[in-house]
Amino acid sequence: MNIICVDDEVLALQNFIFIMQNILPEQKVHAFTDGEKALEFFRNEKIDIAFLDINMHPNGIEMGKKLKKINPEVKLIFLTAYNNYAYEAFQLDVVDYLLKPYDQAQLKRSLIKLGVIEEDKRNKSIYFSTMPCFGLFINNERVLVRGSRIKEILAYLVSVEGREVSNRELLQNVWGVDEIDEGALVLARMTVKNLHEKLKEYGIEEILIIDYGVYCLDVRKFSSDLQELRKGNQTVINAYDGRFLEEYSWAEEINARIAQLVNWNWE
Repeated sequence: MNIICVDDEVLALQNFIFIMQNILPEQKVHAFTDGEKALEFFRNEKIDIAFLDINMHPNGIEMGKKLKKINPEVKLIFLTAYNNYAYEAFQLDVVDYLLKPYDQAQLKRSLIKLGVIEEDKRNKSIYFSTMPCFGLFINNERVLVRGSRIKEILAYLVSVEGREVSNRELLQNVWGVDEIDEGALVLARMTVKNLHEKLKEYGIEEILIIDYGVYCLDVRKFSSDLQELRKGNQTVINAYDGRFLEEYSWAEEINARIAQLVNWNWE
């Protein structure tokens, strides 16, 4: 395959190459910070896949249109730190649209969509860290969960350890909404839907159970430091430093119960 990546930010371009080499060590990537030079290269070479940053000169979407005129078979993936270009980008029949900062798991999903690599159908190792703060790991690789509210809902569902949670509970505890109207309920439902789509992107959507306005995580399909602490894992207990999901105020009550469980000395 011939793959090009065009991004006028040198660090972003280096990050792309680094991640790509981790996924496909044998694959050469033709990298450009100059869009005009990339177009010149494209005219002289048969390029199969082009990763294009949108916010550069010339504009990545305009470059994509030019590439499609030269070779209608080229597959396009756009890279950007902004999500307001999605509609215009998909008019070009792009394969994917990656928001920066993307990670290895997200780029791998794009390569799966491209048919470059096959999806691993085996059960994935899913692990959540909660102490001191929230993190998601798939097959031992940390995954960035984009969208602060999506991430917070996922953290909340992990914290309740498989218990069913309603839209009202999410609105009261995560959003801090006291008066709940239909608009708020729609917002909660849409955000959970977005969470499901994000998990689907990672290939782990089966952990989220949705049923008539209530949600929970299937605790049989992932592990977490919170689960291990409950089981009495001494290594996890010893690592606990009095902090649990410290970025979320609603977690303070759960943290107090954890501290009591492990006889944490606040002094």
